[in-house]
Amino acid sequence: MDFPRTVDEITPEWLTQVLRENGAVRDAVVESFEIANVGEDQGLTADVSRVDMYFDHEEPGTPRSAIIKMPRADILVDMPITARNTYEREIRFFQTMGSGSGMRTPLVYFAAVDSATGAFVLLLEDLNSLRAVDQADDCSFEDASACLLSLATMHAK
Repeated sequence: MDFPRTVDEITPEWLTQVLRENGAVRDAVVESFEIANVGEDQGLTADVSRVDMYFDHEEPGTPRSAIIKMPRADILVDMPITARNTYEREIRFFQTMGSGSGMRTPLVYFAAVDSATGAFVLLLEDLNSLRAVDQADDCSFEDASACLLSLATMHAK
């Protein structure tokens, strides 16, 4: 499947197709959506956004939002090869290892990369219902221990 290269290319039809192909929805149709940048500043080479989706009808378990990661449009043409390699590795991780990594990873609704251009898109489960620790703040011993245990479990696999 071809995929959008920029946020402006995302359509309700594409979101509906992707969510149906991976079983996130059966018959529901994305009628509209809103996109908001996650975080205060853009990343160096990628944008991470929350997609709030509005469906034509309710289905049990239908995701109301998702996280989408794409290259910043202003650097896609001149993306450094190191950034291209990094994103290709990230896509491959989610396609091949994510769910079996021993760590809680988001469900992958769509993951694709164009190795020739560096264009990529990751559409992931929105885990905003989970508690997060701000990396700029100190964390508790319990939080640090839980993090290290998760990382050790992943690396052991």
